[in-house]
Amino acid sequence: MKSIVFVDSEVGLDGKLLDIGAVKEGARFHSGSKSQFREFVSGSEYICGHNILEHDLKYIGGSLLHNTFLCI
Repeated sequence: MKSIVFVDSEVGLDGKLLDIGAVKEGARFHSGSKSQFREFVSGSEYICGHNILEHDLKYIGGSLLHNTFLCI
């Protein structure tokens, strides 16, 4: 079964990543830790987000795995 993660990031006025929120197969994730986010999305085939190209990737892009597809 292909796993899809829905993600949204919150960033402060200073450009610092405050929180990454994500949902995958009923499991919820909330943390500002990119390493914990990387663990959460591990094994997922798709990452989806409302404004993922123009916003989220700037802050979490390095945390995504190379074999993951983005949904826009």
